[in-house]
Amino acid sequence: FQRKQLAYAEAWAQERHQRGKRCGLFSIFSHTLSAFIKTLLLRAGFLDGKQGWILAVVNAQYTFNKYSALWALGQSSAKRCI
Repeated sequence: FQRKQLAYAEAWAQERHQRGKRCGLFSIFSHTLSAFIKTLLLRAGFLDGKQGWILAVVNAQYTFNKYSALWALGQSSAKRCI
């Protein structure tokens, strides 16, 4: 599951990078935290107990993987321009 999740995150980051999107370190952590809160609170994941908590963590991890991959692509392309 995690290998597939990483592949999807990489594909997402590649697609965004090709469109010229970039993100910073603050953006990585803010999107990760908001994904966790959205899943746990706004989608009422807390009502599902342990399973809701795990789902919120997995969703936050996926979001972290997406944005950190996009950040890494931006860092590698910035080094090529120097």
